[in-house]
Amino acid sequence: MTILLLELKKLFHPVRLLLVLALLCCFCFAVSESQRKALSLTDTASYPDLITSGDWLSKRRSPDLLFHDHLLERYGETVTAADLPGLASEREQLLRQITAAAAQDPIVLRYGMEFHPETGTFTSSIDKAFIGQLSQEDWDDIGSYEGGTMRLKGTDHPIVFLSQYQTVIDWIEAKGVYHVMSYDLIAMLEDNFLIVIVFSCGALLLTVPYGVLEAKSRTEGLSASTKTGRAHYSRKLAGAALASGLVIGLGVLLAILAFSQWKVSRYYGCDIGDAMNICWDETSYLHFSSYHRFYQTAAWNGMSFGAFYGLRLLLLFLLGLSVNLLAAILSLRIKNAVTAIACTLPLALLLLVYHLAYSALSTGFLHTSGHPCELVAGIVLLTLLITAARIFKNRRAEVCT
Repeated sequence: MTILLLELKKLFHPVRLLLVLALLCCFCFAVSESQRKALSLTDTASYPDLITSGDWLSKRRSPDLLFHDHLLERYGETVTAADLPGLASEREQLLRQITAAAAQDPIVLRYGMEFHPETGTFTSSIDKAFIGQLSQEDWDDIGSYEGGTMRLKGTDHPIVFLSQYQTVIDWIEAKGVYHVMSYDLIAMLEDNFLIVIVFSCGALLLTVPYGVLEAKSRTEGLSASTKTGRAHYSRKLAGAALASGLVIGLGVLLAILAFSQWKVSRYYGCDIGDAMNICWDETSYLHFSSYHRFYQTAAWNGMSFGAFYGLRLLLLFLLGLSVNLLAAILSLRIKNAVTAIACTLPLALLLLVYHLAYSALSTGFLHTSGHPCELVAGIVLLTLLITAARIFKNRRAEVCT
């Protein structure tokens, strides 16, 4: 225990620790903006009647979340075939309201917009000579109608509710039940998960310099040639794992504290399966085969939003811990700092690739047909095998001596 405490003292060197804390504090300050957006998005009770296209694109308002709040309040967490007449009636009523309001709406008349009842959408035909005279506010108005985020005077809901009602009706007719869940709520977890990724990278700033300094101390030969040295090497790995676990755990705690401030407790028990399936089926840029889409989303069927969030945080913690342990094993054998950075940089990039593939869904930059549980399980297993092989090699050295 004394040796382990000494190794932790080396890992948490005051200068390096202050540097890591300063960098993480700067990141947390930057994250505060995304937290404000999340609080604005989840507070649907404070939404204005006019939700501009800019509000939607900046993730400050979500008509999809507003729609699912309506379903959750009216029908509960599941909508069944017995509720189809009510849904159809609500959609028909909203369609009549919008049709009547569009006939006298000043913005619709000003820009020559046309409402299409069959699709529930607005289109505009602006003269080319008039386009250059439009201000940003004009474009926001047009985008709010064409994007469906606008709620016309005298109507109960925004325009986009028409298409969302139809999506739910079609889904129930095909599947028999619809589980209420907003995909926008799942997608907005991107910045929250990024907190754990950054803290995992921050832990590397402690692990790698520690390993290099230990390698420079020329204790490698002692660690392999004596029983005490071999035990000392195990303590070094344990210390690196514990230190990185503490840093990453702090990131997980911060992510949970930020998430707990969102007003979404009503969705904790909601099944995310239907939201995932519908969104992935409608997203053309994924270019997945039907089998791959089914494989990627089927694993989430039946899982609640709260369980999904907890599982993803656990996967991020295990991934970050594995990356730091692998970095410790590498850096403990490298005496040159530049070489150590070059060798461990792919591990940091692995964290970024994971985030882009499984968390940053809104970017569409990188996607995979695999499942995050499988990837993390494989990396954890590989880390355990490498660690065991490294310790076993030391024990073989003991037998040889």
